[in-house]
Amino acid sequence: MKHQENFITERLLIRKLQYTDAALIFNSYASDPKSTRYISWPTHKSIEETNVFLKNKIENWGNESDHPYAIFDKVSNEFIGSIGFVNENGRVFIGYIIAPNMEGLGYATEATNCIVQYLVSCNEYYRIWACCAVENKPSTRVLEKSGMIKEALITKWMSFPNLNNKSLDCYFYYYPLI
Repeated sequence: MKHQENFITERLLIRKLQYTDAALIFNSYASDPKSTRYISWPTHKSIEETNVFLKNKIENWGNESDHPYAIFDKVSNEFIGSIGFVNENGRVFIGYIIAPNMEGLGYATEATNCIVQYLVSCNEYYRIWACCAVENKPSTRVLEKSGMIKEALITKWMSFPNLNNKSLDCYFYYYPLI
């Protein structure tokens, strides 16, 4: 299935990641250890790492599995963060990261709502899900405000490279499909 490349919400422009986003991504969150502590990839130490990361993400778009997007304020065009989904044979995993100066303003919830509703409208998926570390309270709030339901607590589910590969307990969420 060919997926939509752009979305517009009340406050946001969400568009497919581009190579030109590298500096925005690196400077806003990818190089920030605090921002990346609950992310599955290591904090970037150079813009070159961000370029390699982007190249991989953009190339994977072509095989229809990984769909990463940049999030912008639609009025000011200020970069807010990224969101994306990965299709795992009908199960779709959602993930996001917001620049530290944009956290707590409802942008992650607005973007997540948009992507979830889009995925529901596709009628292609039997499961829409996300997981986050139990101690990542802001992310649990985003998922719950987006209509996702906490399904399970799995102990020591995921190792986080930016927390010395510490394995943390994670909550699993799903969106109820009718």
